[in-house]
Amino acid sequence: MPYRVLRDGLADAYRNQDDWWRASEALGINARTINFNGSSVTAWTNILHKVRLMKNFAKLRELVK
Repeated sequence: MPYRVLRDGLADAYRNQDDWWRASEALGINARTINFNGSSVTAWTNILHKVRLMKNFAKLRELVK
C-alpha cells in the first residue's frame, strides 16, 4: 500500500486528538512524544514517522486490519 494512501486512510478513520492518542498507544508509541498539532494528516505523518523509527510494522498491520 502506498504511503499516502495509508496515511490519508488513517487520517480519515482517526480524525481527532483522542483517536490519535489511542492509536499511538496501540502502536506501542508513547503518545507524549508525538506532535499532534495541526491536521489529521500532519498527526498521522508524525505517528507513521515514529512507527518507521521503531520498526514497529506488525502493530501497524494490526491497526489497519
